[in-house]
Amino acid sequence: MATPINHVFVLMLENRSFDHIFGFSDITGTDAVTGAPTRANGLDAAAPPANPLPGNASVPASVGDAPFQLSAGNKDPGHEFSNTLVCLCGGGAWSAPNIDADGRLAGNAYPQAAPGLANSGFVANAVDGGSDAPGLVMRSFSREQLPVLNALAREFVLCDAWYSSLPGPTWPNRFFVHAASSAGLDDSPSNMATAEDFALGFDLPNGTIFDRLTSKGLDWKVIEGDAFPQVLAIKGMTAAEANGHFHDIDHLSEVINDPAFNAAYVFIEPDYDVLHNFQGGNSMHPLGDVRRGEQLIKTVYETLHASSVWDSSLLVVLFDEHGGFYDHVAPPVATPPGDTQPGSANNRHNFAFDRLGLRVPCIIASPWVGQNIIDHRPYDHSAIAKTLANLFDLGAPLTARDNAAQGFESLLLNAKRNTPDTLQNPAPGPLAATTATASGADASTAGFAQVALARHLSITPPAAQQAIVDNFNAAAGQPQATAAFLHAAHDAIMQWKQKGRPAPPATQP
Repeated sequence: MATPINHVFVLMLENRSFDHIFGFSDITGTDAVTGAPTRANGLDAAAPPANPLPGNASVPASVGDAPFQLSAGNKDPGHEFSNTLVCLCGGGAWSAPNIDADGRLAGNAYPQAAPGLANSGFVANAVDGGSDAPGLVMRSFSREQLPVLNALAREFVLCDAWYSSLPGPTWPNRFFVHAASSAGLDDSPSNMATAEDFALGFDLPNGTIFDRLTSKGLDWKVIEGDAFPQVLAIKGMTAAEANGHFHDIDHLSEVINDPAFNAAYVFIEPDYDVLHNFQGGNSMHPLGDVRRGEQLIKTVYETLHASSVWDSSLLVVLFDEHGGFYDHVAPPVATPPGDTQPGSANNRHNFAFDRLGLRVPCIIASPWVGQNIIDHRPYDHSAIAKTLANLFDLGAPLTARDNAAQGFESLLLNAKRNTPDTLQNPAPGPLAATTATASGADASTAGFAQVALARHLSITPPAAQQAIVDNFNAAAGQPQATAAFLHAAHDAIMQWKQKGRPAPPATQP
């Protein structure tokens, strides 16, 4: 289609629900479809919803008292497939008759919450996870706590009906951004495979949006915040790195201001800091200080705005899943991707991918979108693939999911408008110290170890690769050994980067 947009940038952050970020921000604006005054679908401070505690007590949603960073005792709220089902259907929902003895959906039907119990299990889930303050999952940030996100939402387009692509964790939801599918994966990756499988990468049957761009002769980039970008888990990505598609975030300005820059799509990954149990990263993971994520958003926006490509760009700031934090909207049904069936190799829970996950924050920014727009139309992560296909004429959809999705290119204006050069600074105050080391407690740590394996092998001469494989296999299921493996891979990768990312060995694993 004819469009002023030549470059789409997507910054994907971690583990926050819409209500947790914007529920009490009281954002008003203009409806994206009707043009009428409207209000974002948040929470009512006068009559906030509540979740029950075990016993007769309940915990209402509240604002302004969400901590910038969860302490060790608070625990990262569980957000695996089983945790999310409890959040949506209430305490005790992860049991018969909903679930069989093997942890699979009975008859592969996702259960319906009993009347009055929809989205009632967030506190129960936190209790089950051992949190010493389970009510934290009901707390929302105030506008003053998150000035960067709130400024961006009021200046551009806030989507208040953007859902994660399945009721589950980070890993499969991120695959949906890239492929409108997770190839049946409905939970975090496990160690139930060989090192050789992980080195080859996760196989998405219909390919990815990166493949479609390449087939069309269009360039793309991944901007990485640390040594273990999750996208490297996908089959073929280590080879793509060797072809110059990956760059460090410290070089973002240099990359996009290069006169030869012509990437249609740029996917930006944060610093997860898996080496320190996510504490020092800027991904907005709950175990890290959210203000580091605010600074990342500000830096990306201002770098892009100051660049030569801003006038033809669109920036999407998006979160991957809800992270165990409360949202009051029950997810709708969804179109299954159709590339795998329940019970396939990656499918632990007999899930048919016929329901979306919880709402997550999404902001769309560009000089070609209106000011203070609220878009109530439903989206999920497959809208990224759909919009890229529509903007750049990429052909047939990847799966039935993005075929059924709507893109957001209809938000584009007929004329460019002026946009602010800068955003507010993050909330003041000292950032929490980084003290922990990778413990393996987070279910996604196994996935990051797989990324570390693939990348370490890709930059290592063949004669030394078997030792890396042996160390990976020996570390499986052992938190301290996994931490040691991650640190060793990180050191090798950083040394490789400091040498200017020399060409990988001729023989790949």
